[in-house]
Amino acid sequence: SISPVSSLTINLGVRADYFNHNENLNVAPRLALTYQVSEKTAINATAGIYHQSLPLLLLYRNESNKELKNPETYQYSLGFSHLLGESVRLTIEGYYKMYKNFPIDPTQPQVCLLDDLFGWELFSDRALVDSGKARSYGVEFVLQKKLKQKLYGMISGSFFRAQYQDMMGTWRNR
Repeated sequence: SISPVSSLTINLGVRADYFNHNENLNVAPRLALTYQVSEKTAINATAGIYHQSLPLLLLYRNESNKELKNPETYQYSLGFSHLLGESVRLTIEGYYKMYKNFPIDPTQPQVCLLDDLFGWELFSDRALVDSGKARSYGVEFVLQKKLKQKLYGMISGSFFRAQYQDMMGTWRNR
């Protein structure tokens, strides 16, 4: 974390994960910027890469599934937070996420397995491919009452769209 000027904070990070079952090593850099507009208002921007190990249910069903890449996400967000009072904060944030390496069953190319894992044939031993893509974007709102005088609360909501691209190139809702 560095602050080149008093109103700007830059946070850099990296996460590394290793899963010995399929010997996947993932390194994921991240960046966050916070610009303090005033005592009560800040603008935040983030960018980063995230990985998730595949469920063992998918990996153990077929030996070739050990070769699948882990799903990878590129995430971006931009938002602001504002203190409405001494202990109440409003945060609004827009985000965009691009996913790749989703596992797909070539015999059922229209199914997003990570969303419908148990709808997929539970005991299937078919080989999968990791060519699936997905995306999601939206706006999140959070109104938070910080703990003060034994009272705490939070209200949040989101307007979003989440889709995946099947093997035929069609974008489908998740």
